[in-house]
Amino acid sequence: MNFKMKQTLISLLLFLTLGNLAKAQDLVVIEGFSNQHLSIVMNDSVYSNVMAVGEVANKVVSVEALTFVVNSGSFPNGDGARLLKIPNFELCNAALSGTQAIPDTIDLPNGSNPWDLEVDYGVWGAYTGYLSALNDNQVYKISLLTGVVLDTVDVGANPQGLLVRGDQLFVANSGFGSNNTVSIIDLTTFTVSDTVIVHDNPQDLAYFNGKIYTVCSGAFGDSSGMVIAFDEQTHAITDTFLIGNSPGSLAIMDNGIGFCGDAFAATNAGVYSFDAVNGSVIQDAQTLPTIAGGFSIKDIEQDLTVSDFNTINFYDPSNLSLVNTLNFANSIQDFDLISLLVDDISENEGSFKKEIDFQLQQNFPNPFNPTTTISYEFEVANFTKSKLTIFNILGEEVQEFVLTQPQGSVVWNGTNKNGNSVSSGVYYYSLSNGKFTQTKRMTLLK
Repeated sequence: MNFKMKQTLISLLLFLTLGNLAKAQDLVVIEGFSNQHLSIVMNDSVYSNVMAVGEVANKVVSVEALTFVVNSGSFPNGDGARLLKIPNFELCNAALSGTQAIPDTIDLPNGSNPWDLEVDYGVWGAYTGYLSALNDNQVYKISLLTGVVLDTVDVGANPQGLLVRGDQLFVANSGFGSNNTVSIIDLTTFTVSDTVIVHDNPQDLAYFNGKIYTVCSGAFGDSSGMVIAFDEQTHAITDTFLIGNSPGSLAIMDNGIGFCGDAFAATNAGVYSFDAVNGSVIQDAQTLPTIAGGFSIKDIEQDLTVSDFNTINFYDPSNLSLVNTLNFANSIQDFDLISLLVDDISENEGSFKKEIDFQLQQNFPNPFNPTTTISYEFEVANFTKSKLTIFNILGEEVQEFVLTQPQGSVVWNGTNKNGNSVSSGVYYYSLSNGKFTQTKRMTLLK
């Protein structure tokens, strides 16, 4: 059996003209509101339906070499709540071949209604995820490498948006119009260190210049939408921006202009704005906004990026001029920037191509005692230092091997970095160079 997988990640024609100044953005997009699927955008070309994600997929997050999808489970009971994980190269290959990528699945408690995800890439692919569980009033800490829930912490009512800043995790507790707070979790202890009382129904969070901003949708008729800012360290409230309607998404650009959106308001729906530098409202819900949509708003490489039903529009934040538009077949739930490892662009030839050949074989023997051999082949243009890392089932690093050659093997004798023998059980080994990661599972028996 030939284990070698030769993955041609990108082979696309670029039509470059001097008059075309629009930036090509590579995105991963959740389309549809039932029986949803992922689409990807590569150099302004939309590749639809590259992976099924099931019902009620709330969030897509792409970090380094992996993409994650948060699925809340089927309506109305939330059965099948889960987190999907897929390497980016598999999404890319599915797009170019017209096939469907098959993700790994991390099962979550039924009815927990997972909502938002923050990912800490860690060292050489030791991914840790922080997941808000809307119905459980908790945040989960998950090893995204092994799928194990490492810890949980109780927060406020109905947590939604998350934001990591250093050793602090900020949690917007929507409360569905009551008990409206932002919980601050100390990530060194994974405990709640403080709570900030904000406005009704906080939904999303952003950072700018030493302050945390949260957009609050209001109580849907009883109170209007606001943006509340508080100091990142002292947690004291510093600014309040009265917006109106019920905005639920938030982004702040490098120039300090913040944007929040209400795509479904009965009147004056769209994207509102404020100045985080001088503390003033620029565009509120009293007049029709310049930019329509706003169900999802993000800063994508310093373009204000806004979803409007079945389009994604890119705007220059300095003057709100339209830079680019992407059209999709279905309504858009969420999107994120995706790294597709495309580095080599030849304007002279008008095309580019990058291939990654890799082979991470199953260890032999497996199960094993006391030693096992792991063979690999890792070839990329301009090969740089890579590592093969051993993790336990909690996602903790046990042993690592620095790989100075793109092809070879390592022998693991079941010891950790201190030379002590580890216990029997399941372990994971991961081949990574910081951009590309592949992981396999093995079992140590004693």
